[in-house]
Amino acid sequence: MSTYLVGNIILGQDARTFPSQDGTRTFASVQGWWKHGRGDDAKFQWIDLKMLTPGAEKIAPSLTKGKTIHVIASQLHVETYQPKDAAKPMQAKLVGILDRFDFVGRKEDSPGYSPPTDTKQRAAEPRERPAPVKSNTGFDDMDDDIPF
Repeated sequence: MSTYLVGNIILGQDARTFPSQDGTRTFASVQGWWKHGRGDDAKFQWIDLKMLTPGAEKIAPSLTKGKTIHVIASQLHVETYQPKDAAKPMQAKLVGILDRFDFVGRKEDSPGYSPPTDTKQRAAEPRERPAPVKSNTGFDDMDDDIPF
């Protein structure tokens, strides 16, 4: 049975890409802070996720430090490590596979976003009403507009 994580992660550094062992594919590594708990009980846990899906190298440049992403991650486990400063105690991080993610926050922060042009003119243009669909149910002759 696999363990899953569903939640938001604040990226602690830009995503990094790395090649597969045979050099045929490129993967990405995403690291950041996952907040669990609420209020005064909230805690932050460092998390390191690997993106193994095709196209990881294309999306990695959009995953930059400070952005928040909503993730679904699997195959989670805890790894311990010694910080560079040996005087600090051993630390733990969550490690897993990034199955799916979506950007959280403003639309402008999403990759490929381009603002609409001339929005005032578009808002003033009337929208065309679609033609009614004819069916064989016998209700085609109803003239009443249904408000939903």
